[in-house]
Amino acid sequence: MHCRPIRKKFKDTKKSCTADIGVGGCPGQNEVRELGQKLVSITGDLVQFEQGKMAEFIETFRSQLGKAIIFLVFLSLFTITLLYTAIIKPLKMVENAAIDIAAGTFSELPVDEKKGEIRSILRAFNRMVKELEEQQEQLFQAKKLSSIGTLASETAHQINNPLNNIATSCQLALSEADKDHNPMVVRMLETINQETERAGEIVRGLLEFSRAQTFSLQAYPLHKVVSRVQQLVSSEVPAGITLEVDIPQDIILRIDVQKTVEALLNLCINAIQAISEPPGRISIKADKDGSGNNAVITVSDTGAGIEKENLQKIFDPFFTTKNAENGTGLGLAVVYGIIKKQHGTTRVDSEKGKGTRFTITLPLSHEKEETEPLIES
Repeated sequence: MHCRPIRKKFKDTKKSCTADIGVGGCPGQNEVRELGQKLVSITGDLVQFEQGKMAEFIETFRSQLGKAIIFLVFLSLFTITLLYTAIIKPLKMVENAAIDIAAGTFSELPVDEKKGEIRSILRAFNRMVKELEEQQEQLFQAKKLSSIGTLASETAHQINNPLNNIATSCQLALSEADKDHNPMVVRMLETINQETERAGEIVRGLLEFSRAQTFSLQAYPLHKVVSRVQQLVSSEVPAGITLEVDIPQDIILRIDVQKTVEALLNLCINAIQAISEPPGRISIKADKDGSGNNAVITVSDTGAGIEKENLQKIFDPFFTTKNAENGTGLGLAVVYGIIKKQHGTTRVDSEKGKGTRFTITLPLSHEKEETEPLIES
């Protein structure tokens, strides 16, 4: 600013006046006075200017500080809302669902695909819920089968003796009957004999179902088991029904070979009977699951399917939707028992008119093991 030249001129003039004051006065006294007044005026302007700048800075700072506080408040509210919506609320849902599970209610949680942070947790929780529900169903089924097996064993023993007496008496009566003079009596006796034999088969099935069995487990290729099943069932497959098999040769299971053949054979016969009118297709497939610890075997058909209300009862002994000529209802219960005793699981999926799929999961054998008997009741 031009304040410095005036100040310098003022000092020089003052010095000159001081030197000449004894000689007769200061010739530039008026000039000094004028310069002093200018200096005072400029200093006042400068102070006023600086005060204005300071006031402007304070006002700007106050405005910016207010905006920053408002921004921080909104940011905090947004962050809290986001945390509640994205994390706290879903975790609260998980907590409530866990309480429901403890109370025996299994329900999956909705997964919002947009919430990537919590999505994996909800999916894992839903997988856990599904597995727990399946395990509870299997436990319930096992207890039910155990109770039915005990009852069946006692009932079978009580029924067996009267049946033997009826069969013996009927055969004696047939041998003594005169077929020419009493043909109606002979036909009735033959009917009694046939029905007694059928009742005897049911009793034998009951005893077999309830009896403790020895399982001889060994490492064995699944494709050889299925090949044996294919040979046994080939004569039972009607024209127009195709049997498709897709079993990898590297799947080795630790199983009782004979009983596993029996289980798969029962499922194949069940599939054949489900296709009442060819054409149709039966498929036996297998693969390893994602963990690499189990084999997943599926036996599916394009038959009539199963009513939804019957799916929960499908593994119950003596439950069947077939007529008396096609079975007693023990086949699927036997399948369930065989797979369970080999540390596996059995599941059924079906829709009326669209076919049925049985899914069996069995542990893989990762190394060759010696045959080892396993007795379970």
